[in-house]
Amino acid sequence: MRGSFASKVIDWCLRFCRLAFVLGLLDLKAPKIVGGDPQRAVAEFEKGLQFGKANAFLRLHLAEAYQAVGRDSDAQQQLNFILSMTPDPNYLPELKEAEAAARQMLVIGKQNAPSS
Repeated sequence: MRGSFASKVIDWCLRFCRLAFVLGLLDLKAPKIVGGDPQRAVAEFEKGLQFGKANAFLRLHLAEAYQAVGRDSDAQQQLNFILSMTPDPNYLPELKEAEAAARQMLVIGKQNAPSS
């Protein structure tokens, strides 16, 4: 009985993380005219992190959302976190893809940074 309850809780957490991810993506990618809202995307992605701390794509899109609302240092923190993640062999291709995108976003961020 106990194992059944634990597996239901884990299943619920994974579903919640996926839901937050999808809702965040909708708000991030949809134009404002059809209801897209980058600030709401940030909130959804941050909720997803409660149960998906090791989800590199969630962190990648959270970084995009942070950039969209002008929170560049928070975006950089998420991108650096992706690059320092310990690879899970079950999700190695996904992590490699997220790492490549994070590196690219960091390079673009440096190119767009104001000169001192």
